[in-house]
Formats: sequence, C-alpha cells, structure tokens
Amino acid sequence: MMLFKIAFKNIRRSIKDYAIYFFTLVIGIACFYVFNAMDSQAAILEMNDSSRQAVKLMVTVMGNLSIFISIVLGFLIIYASRYLMKRRNREFGTYLILGMSKRSVSAILSIETLFIGVISLGVGLGVGIAASQGISLIIANMFEADMTKFAFVFSESSFIKTLIYFVIIYAVVILFNVISVNVKKIIDLINSNKKSEKVKLKNPILCITVFGISVAALIYAYMMVTVNFQSLVFTEIWIPLTILCVSTFFIFWSASGLLLRLCQSFKGFYYRGINSFVVRQVSSKINTNIFVMTIICIMLFLTMTILTSGLTVINSINKDMDKLTPVDVQIMKKSFTDDSNYISDSTENNNVTESDNAKENTSIEDTLKSYGFDMDKYLKDVVEYNIYTFNDVTFNTTNDDPNYRDYDLQEEVMSISDYNKVAEAFGNETYTLGDNEYIIAANDVVTKIRNKSLESGKTIILGNNVLKPKYANCVDGFVKISASKDNFGIIIVPDNVVKYADSTREYLTANYNANDKAGKNAVEKMIYDLYKSNRSELINGNSAFSINSKIRIHSSAVGLNAIILFVGVYIGIIFLITGSAILSIKELSETSDNRERYAILRKLGVSKRELNKGLFSQMISFFILPLILGVIHSIVGLMFIDNILQMATLNSVLNFASLFGAIAFILAIYGGYFVITYFSCRNMIKEK
Repeated sequence: MMLFKIAFKNIRRSIKDYAIYFFTLVIGIACFYVFNAMDSQAAILEMNDSSRQAVKLMVTVMGNLSIFISIVLGFLIIYASRYLMKRRNREFGTYLILGMSKRSVSAILSIETLFIGVISLGVGLGVGIAASQGISLIIANMFEADMTKFAFVFSESSFIKTLIYFVIIYAVVILFNVISVNVKKIIDLINSNKKSEKVKLKNPILCITVFGISVAALIYAYMMVTVNFQSLVFTEIWIPLTILCVSTFFIFWSASGLLLRLCQSFKGFYYRGINSFVVRQVSSKINTNIFVMTIICIMLFLTMTILTSGLTVINSINKDMDKLTPVDVQIMKKSFTDDSNYISDSTENNNVTESDNAKENTSIEDTLKSYGFDMDKYLKDVVEYNIYTFNDVTFNTTNDDPNYRDYDLQEEVMSISDYNKVAEAFGNETYTLGDNEYIIAANDVVTKIRNKSLESGKTIILGNNVLKPKYANCVDGFVKISASKDNFGIIIVPDNVVKYADSTREYLTANYNANDKAGKNAVEKMIYDLYKSNRSELINGNSAFSINSKIRIHSSAVGLNAIILFVGVYIGIIFLITGSAILSIKELSETSDNRERYAILRKLGVSKRELNKGLFSQMISFFILPLILGVIHSIVGLMFIDNILQMATLNSVLNFASLFGAIAFILAIYGGYFVITYFSCRNMIKEK
C-alpha cells in the first residue's frame, strides 16, 4: 500500500514531466483505434458491391500497416520512457540510499507506468472513438453511401486490438524500466544529471568546406530527380536518397560550428544580454544532436512528401474522371479468330460449328435481347462500333523510335465512321479523312513518341492501302471508358480500308435509362446479374464478353483514393509524432541538464523575462532548422513525384494547395509539441 501511495504522489508531483509522454501516447492510441475501426461504420452503410470491395481492401491494408505502426510507437514510447527515467535518476538513487530495495523502486516505477498507461489508454480510446465518427463520415461521403444509415458505431474489434497492442507495449516499457533501475549503481543515479556535453569549437575552414561540399552534393541529388529525371533508372533511386541523408547529416554537423563562429564575429549582437549564452546553447544542441536532427529532418521530409503526394495522386485520379467516363456502361465482345486480315467466303476451321459461328456473328445488342434484356426500356444513347487488328501492323512498324524496334504489340485500327459515332457519344471532336489518309487518336504518354513519326510523314500499309498521316500530331481522343488516360493509340482509317476486315473487338456503349442513382444502380445490377448467370455461354471458344461501367470505375477510383489518403495520413501522423516527440524529449533532457546554468544566470541578475526569451530562442532554433530543410527536401521530392505522374497523365498534377495543406497539418501537430515542450522547459528553469 505504501508503494502505491508513493507512486501516486510521484505522478502528481511530476505531472508536467509526463506532459509530452502523455500527449504522444494519446495521439498514438487514438490514431491506432481510428484507422483500425473504419470497417465498422462501413459495414452498416449501404454501398454497391465494388465500393464494399474497395473498403474491404482498404481495411486489409490498414490492418497490415498497423503492425508496422505498433512497432514504431513501441520504440517511441520506450525512447520517451528513457527521458523520464533520466529525469528521476537522482530520486531513485535517493530511495536506495534511504534503504529501499531495488525491487521496491522497480515496483514504484511499474505502478507509475501502469497508471499512466491506463489513463492514456482511456483518454486515447475516448478521443479515437469520437474521431472515428468523423472518419466514418468521410468514408460515407467518399463512397456516396446512403447517409440515412449513418449512426454512431463502436468498433469492438478495434478496441480489443488497441488494448492488446498497447498492453504489450506497456509491458515491454515496464520491463525496460525495471532492468534500467537494477543495472545502475547508486552513484550513477545520483550524479546522472551532472553529466553534460562540452562545446567543442570546430575548425571554421573545415566547417565551411564540409558545408559547401554537402550543399553541392545535395543540389546534385536534387538535379538527379528533377532536371535529369529522364535518365534516372528507378533501380538507382537509392543513390539520390543516400546523398540526401548523408548531406543532411553533414550540413547540421558543419552548421553547429559555423553558427557559433558567425555570431561571435558580430560583437554587438553576441555580447548583448544573454545572446552569447543562447548561441552557445544552440550550437551545443546541434553539435550533440546531429544524428537526431538528421532523423527528424528526414521524418519531416517523409511526412510532408507522403501527405502531399497522396493528395496530389488523388487530384490526378479525379482530374479527368468525368471526362474519361462519359457513358454509363461499355460492353465488349472479343473475337478469337485465326488472326487473318480478311474474311474468306467459307469457314476453314473444322472445330467451329454453325451454332458457334452464329453466336460469334451476333451483335452485342442482339445477344442481350436473346437473354431477355429489354434494350429500349433500360438503355439509351446506344452506340456500337468495331476495332480491328492486323498481323503486319504493330507499334514498331508505325513509328521510327529505335527504342521500340522490337515492340510487337498489334495496333488497333478503327473506321472513321465508327470513331465519329463514339466521339459524338463521348463529347469529343469528329474528323474527316481522304481515301489515303489516317489519323491516330491517343491520350497516353506514348503520344510524344507517335508525334515524332507523324511529323516525319510515316506511311502505313493496310492490305492494299498505303496511307499517310493527315496531321503531324495525334488527336486527343479515346474509345474506351477508363479511370485514366490510357489510350496507347488507335489508328483511324477510311471506311473502305476495313470494309472486308475481321473485327477482333466489338463494343457497345450506352447510358442507363434512369434519372437517379438508385435507378442506375438497379439497371447496372441487372446487366451484371445477366452476365454472371450466363457467363459460361458468353465466354466460349470463339468469343468473350466483358463489362465496364462508370459506377464501377468511379468506385474503384474512390477506393484507391481512400487507400492512398488514409495510408498517407496514418503513416504521416505516426512519423510526425515520432519525430516531434524525439525532438521534444531531447530538448527537455537538455534543459533539465542545464538547470544549474539558468540558476547561475538568475544569481547574476538576469530577469525571468530574459531567461524565458533566451529559452524560446534556443527552442525555436532547434525546432525550425530540421523543418526548413525538410520542407526544401519535400518540395524537390514532390517535383520528382510530379514527373512520374506526368508520364501517365501528360499534365502537371502537382497541387501546391495540397502542399500548403500538408504543411498546415504538420505545423499544427509540430507546433503543439513545441508549445508543450516550451512551457515544460520554462517550468523547469523557474526558481523553486
């Protein structure tokens, strides 16, 4: 009972010391619960099948990610507990001098850790349960679920999972603390806070040299992923990343020496008030925490890059979504022929029956009608068109780029009349062709390669027809609905060129004859049910049917958006609180070690206001230096990601609003840690 009283008394007395520790625990627990509870709300919301599958995948990803997150949080909590141990080493040493056994000291420490753990678990779970309702609302809106089904939900599975993971973490922390107490000698415990780092003056010439080389190396790494992006092999991406990490380390190493020397050269500033003390403190902090500041900088870089790139990718996905899905449904019938270019008068394949031939030659519309589907009742704006392929017309025969000399993918060919029909349905521009002309419709990154061939007047031969390009560039167009610009290129030719050619793919596009979401979902379900129930007949030896729809494309895109967004936010928050907590703990530890110096300054007549101002200057320098360099790193990293995305979209999708949003989010949490740390340190140095 006495040990319990001592433990609770210690907690009340050291409550301010536990502020950062408690704040970190609460955020970590809340995040862990929130991102593992997303399936609970989704389970009661009415969604279509594709949306449910997307949510299921997202939940699976989050579950697997939580294992990694729990390990990171475990190391962070152990690191934070080390600070608390260091703060109280003299206290524990005093207990031992007074005759208390190490077992009793360990018991007191275990009780304190357990009590703080229980309180943080309770508060963190409470915050998490409240926050999860907001996340559930976001999920419901993203997937356009029926909001009338939205309700307060408590995730029992997430609750239990959070309890199990953090109980294990707390058990490890208790074990670590017990071992730490038992292996230390009394003299080490009593004198631990008297140990301090000496400020070593570095050679200024060496610092300038190292700083210059580091900056130059960093610029080189930046150029590798931006200016020289095209020549960068993705398997070599580790090279600029390694240069970035090493350069960051040596920039901080040299900065500690340069800062002190630079400030000392300005006598008026250096000897004003307690500036000399502040400058030497900042220089000492950077000098003794080079590795920590490097880690913090890299974590801030990763956080900003992950959050912003996630939002950027989402913006890229959503940017052209409506344009690329202009119709409600697209049905394709692929014919498996002998790849001959032209139809013969009779069937040569003895394995093909007349019945099979009849089915193969039946249009998609007639096929649907044969299964009882009422085309006039459920569909409107129906358009049917054909796509052809030729054995001797491949990508390497239609372009002059030597890098694609062995690229034997068959080109897709389409008649001008069919293309114009689908172009009108899709809201794209229509064209006219002469008897010996062709155009290429494309919206993929390969457009740039095709344009070189078109500019040179590349001719193609289809049967007995020699065709030359009408335009020196590809026209912007597509004939298949999709979530992204993935039209590799379709060769548009005069009708007579494919008049007697075999169609390898037939398409039907249409809109649902319904005005509301429920009606469209009902028609879509009818089509997919028809397909599923007759799958064996629709997929046979001669042909195969497939269906794609705007609803499913949008659901898949939203699902991908959700995964990118929540994974980015989850990892970003954990990296952010990890980096911020480590920085805060280091600052608290340094301030604790330097309390005697502040006491001396007070005896010398330095006012409380001046001491607080000096402390603020130290801390803001310690916090802002990794942030500034991290922001610079992240801007370059986002330029690299933008280059990658441009390869798929042909457009810049870098969203500076996303960057500013990510920075604001980071500053909110990072700033919260700064404020708590500042007031905790200010409390440490005030006169007792």
